[in-house]
Amino acid sequence: MQSVVEVLESEGFNVRQKDSKVIVKLDGLANPVTVSKDIAKDEYKLGSNDWGKSLSASLALMFGLYGYQQHSGSFISSIFIAGGLWLFVVVLLTELKLTKLRALVDRLNRERQR
Repeated sequence: MQSVVEVLESEGFNVRQKDSKVIVKLDGLANPVTVSKDIAKDEYKLGSNDWGKSLSASLALMFGLYGYQQHSGSFISSIFIAGGLWLFVVVLLTELKLTKLRALVDRLNRERQR
């Protein structure tokens, strides 16, 4: 994994290694991403946990919309709606900023297969 850290740092990513994973902090409001090695397939995998954040955003948005409908525009419902939308924006920004990292990990995987 040390070679992956060196390659990512040379490309300008903010990287630190923790156990058998490499944690990459993307710029701005994006969530951190992990790079780990799949031993069975002998390739590197990206993990972003965006599914959990998307689920949280969906639940917050549903609670907010339900409360807004039932209680005719309460303040707490507006906070839930805003929070859900904010989480969706953060997930979207993370996915957009992952494109360069995905291309780099794909290149590393192709080089390992040769």
